[in-house]
Order: sequence, then structure tokens, then C-alpha cells
Amino acid sequence: MKTPRTKEDALQRMRLLWLAFVVAIPLYAYCGEATPRWTRFTFANAGKVYVAMAVLNLYYVFGTWKRLYLPAVNALRIQPDDVRAVGRWMNGEIALISMVQCQALFGLALREDGKTLEQALPFYLAGFLLTLCLWPRRVWSSINMDGR
Repeated sequence: MKTPRTKEDALQRMRLLWLAFVVAIPLYAYCGEATPRWTRFTFANAGKVYVAMAVLNLYYVFGTWKRLYLPAVNALRIQPDDVRAVGRWMNGEIALISMVQCQALFGLALREDGKTLEQALPFYLAGFLLTLCLWPRRVWSSINMDGR
């Protein structure tokens, strides 16, 4: 992604990207319903495996939040005019949204494995709700902390 010229440009880009990810989740559900199943690749413990993978993914989401996103937000608050800080913030946001999308993709994988919509629905909902929580907010103030 090209480096934005301003913080506001970066915020608008992130909001547009967020919207694309929000729209993608219902499309995953539609694809899960509309496409034929892969009956050759089904296995009995798929539900347990995908639940374990989803839990591990959430662990990594919160780890990424703590180790990548929060330091980027703090750096952007301290130096709101630093282009590198804006880039770090954008990278952290993209990483988080991408990881959250995996929750919904686990639902799609379950549907492709031949499981029911009721079994995949919690994955779709978790991905959708977590994506909604990641709405890109303005994390910098327009006035510097020292009053200048």
C-alpha cells in the first residue's frame, strides 16, 4: 500500500479497507452456501480442529494487539506528524483485521468440509463482530500535548 500523504488520508484508506473486510464476511457465508462441497476431503474431527485453530487465532490477535498495534498507537500519539508512525499504525490495523478475518474463513472452511450452516455460523459471527470492533479511529489529537 502506498504511503499516505496525511494522517487523514491514512484514516480514510483504513476505513475503506475496513469496509471491504466487513463486506467480505457475508460473501464468505454466501460462498459457503452456493459452492459444492469437497466430499473427498472431509474428516470427522474438523469441528474440533477449527475450534482449536480459532482459539489460537484469537490468542494471536490479542498478542498482535498488545505487541504491534498498541505501541504503534502510542508512537502516533507522541509524534502525530511522523509518517513512519502513521505507517506503523496502518500496518498494525491491517494485521489485526486480517487475523480477525480468519475467524470467518474458518466458518467457510467448515462449510466446504460439509458441515452445516449452524456449525459455521459462530465463526462467521465472531469474525463479523470482531471486525466491527476494529473500526479505524483517529488515535491522534490535532493539538500537540505541549500546547503548541
